[in-house]
Order: sequence, then structure tokens, then C-alpha cells
Amino acid sequence: MANEFGQFGIRANSISPGISRTSISGDALNIPRILQAFAACFPLGHIGTVDDVAEAALWLASDACFMTKRDLQVSGGLT
Repeated sequence: MANEFGQFGIRANSISPGISRTSISGDALNIPRILQAFAACFPLGHIGTVDDVAEAALWLASDACFMTKRDLQVSGGLT
């Protein structure tokens, strides 16, 4: 897609979120030992939020983003 549509100014990127606090993960992440075990694996020291992923998506959609044909991993450095 990036090669085909880049000539029209269209960028083709994707987002791969890591473990984030969501309504699905909420119950498991509310158990302190599980939360600590996961957080210890993140170089940034904490689990991401849906706002972290949303901010990345807004940046990708903005004119400030000069990137195409890439996957943005919003994982706090876990992957």
C-alpha cells in the first residue's frame, strides 16, 4: 500500500499495542502480584494505557508524522 499510494501523499502504517489497561485486561491487572510481574518486564516500568495507544494513533494521523510502511509498537519497550 505504501508503495502504491505514497505518490498521492497517503501513508500506510500500523500500530501494535502491547499489554494495556483495558476493560478486558482490567480484572487481571488489578491483582497486585500480576501487575508487578508484568510491570517488571517493561523497560519504561509500567503498563500502557489506551491513551498511550490513542496518542500514537493521533501522531500517525498527523502531518507531523513523516513515516510510512512501518509498524509502530506501543508497548513500553516490551517488544
